Amino acid sequence: MNYTSVFQVFRTVMFSIITVVDISVLSLAARIILLSVTNDYEDFAYAGLAIVISSLTFTIPVIIFVQAIRPQAFTIVTELSWLGFLSLAWVASAGFSVGSAVCNLHDSQAWFKEICVETGVLSGLSFALVLTLLSYIAALLAVNIVSQMHCSPVWKSSVATAKFKLSASALYPEDNRC
Repeated sequence: MNYTSVFQVFRTVMFSIITVVDISVLSLAARIILLSVTNDYEDFAYAGLAIVISSLTFTIPVIIFVQAIRPQAFTIVTELSWLGFLSLAWVASAGFSVGSAVCNLHDSQAWFKEICVETGVLSGLSFALVLTLLSYIAALLAVNIVSQMHCSPVWKSSVATAKFKLSASALYPEDNRC
């Protein structure tokens, strides 16, 4: 079985999910800033951070596009590093938005209640992005480690050109030499 093509499909699905959720986060954060500025509410720094990190996350479709043109453009190590950085950035954004939510006012106006609801959704989507990024990173790490155990080093190749070797015999090698 060609595990490289299976992992390519998995990668495309994961990156598509990340991009769709990223677009949702960007629009929610922009909406929070619009409501905040319109109503002279000044506590919207968490939405600005979400916009910045969302803009950085739009490099993921660029990575797929560039790898379609030049398959060796990004190595697996580079991809793991960049996605790890993005996952840490999304953790910071989610934590900042959770910590900034002041939604315990009972007699607040409708726009303030709307900001509170959208802040909760923004936090939830940010955590969903973290989980999606980390699950892809874990899958890529697992595939690379098993391939390395099967004497097929793929760390310096790209995901598009890597020859992943996955089998149960790779987990229990008879001979540890490659």
